Amino acid sequence: MFPLPDRYEAVHKASPVEPLKGFGADSVFNIGNTEALDVFPGIGAVLAQRIVDGRDILGDYFLPTDLLLVKGIGPKTLEGIMEVLAEPLYPREE
Repeated sequence: MFPLPDRYEAVHKASPVEPLKGFGADSVFNIGNTEALDVFPGIGAVLAQRIVDGRDILGDYFLPTDLLLVKGIGPKTLEGIMEVLAEPLYPREE
């Protein structure tokens, strides 16, 4: 195993995050291709490829903070991803 980046340790310890609906074995971050990933805010083709490469090395991403292991994803990008994942797939009818 390799050492975790300081930013991962700091964010993970400061604000433990519960798993979100969008994370798990069938998450887009674990099975999606680069085209499926670059629709998230702050993720373009380069970061999408790093996410795919990272899961090949590290295995599945289960917590949002696991994405901080990917070079180029920091707290701000992670926050944007979490906002998208927290949105309901289908808006409630009022």
